[in-house]
Amino acid sequence: MATLAFILLFCAMIALLIATALFFIRLIMACFSAEVRGSIRRNKLAYFIWMIAALFGLYAIFATDSHGVLSGEKKAKTFNLMEQVQTAILNYQLEYDAPPPGKTNAELIRALSGDNPRNIEFLNLKPDEIDPQGNLLDAWGTPFLIKVIDPKHPLIQSAGPDKQWDSSDDLHLSSDPS
Repeated sequence: MATLAFILLFCAMIALLIATALFFIRLIMACFSAEVRGSIRRNKLAYFIWMIAALFGLYAIFATDSHGVLSGEKKAKTFNLMEQVQTAILNYQLEYDAPPPGKTNAELIRALSGDNPRNIEFLNLKPDEIDPQGNLLDAWGTPFLIKVIDPKHPLIQSAGPDKQWDSSDDLHLSSDPS
């Protein structure tokens, strides 16, 4: 998914650069050709729109957030994982009438992934979503913080794009109604 988005962005950048180069070549030629100068005068609106589109395109390419173009996609993936864990914890509670055992990320993920009394897999993860210690990782490679004080209201937290806890870009998921 990320590769496809990168390829599409790269193609859009190339097309925009070519279109901008052609625009500026035609603009420069306008200084020397009466025919092109007349064309520009007749199509001022078209050239104005062309220039605005080129500027917006350049802005879109170079003025991304500090965490890159795919930051939104990574946030979506992280929230998706958080929701899967939340659902798995709730399903575990329904099945066993008890919260999943464990206090750490790795212990909880192990219980939710099938290491439980009936070997039920409440959570199906890809190998790249788990580190060698068994911790579930967010899209930036940082282990989640998972707290199950009340299984009906688990707290699942990601350090976010900057990989630093307690910063403004941390992602939180809690089913707590308060």
